[in-house]
Amino acid sequence: MNNSVVFAGFAPTSLATRIVDAQAKLVVAADAGMRAANSSKPSLKGTQRDVVDQMQTREQLYDVLNYHFLEDKLDQLYTENQKV
Repeated sequence: MNNSVVFAGFAPTSLATRIVDAQAKLVVAADAGMRAANSSKPSLKGTQRDVVDQMQTREQLYDVLNYHFLEDKLDQLYTENQKV
C-alpha cells in the first residue's frame, strides 16, 4: 500500500487533481493541529465545500473500508457473546 502526504495549502482544485492523479482510495484530513505547543485550527471548511461534488459517496467509502463485512462480523461476535 502506498501513501502520500500533501501540504494543506494547495488550492481545492489543485488538491483534488493530486488526489485523483494518485488514485487515492482514502483521504484523511485533519481539521486542527499543534505547532510549537499551540493549537491551530485551519479553515478547511471552504476548501472541503469546494470539492464536495467530487468526493465519493458513502457507499463508495464503505466499499473501500470493507465496512459491511466488518459490521456483519461485529454483529456476529455480539450475538455469540450474548449466548454465553
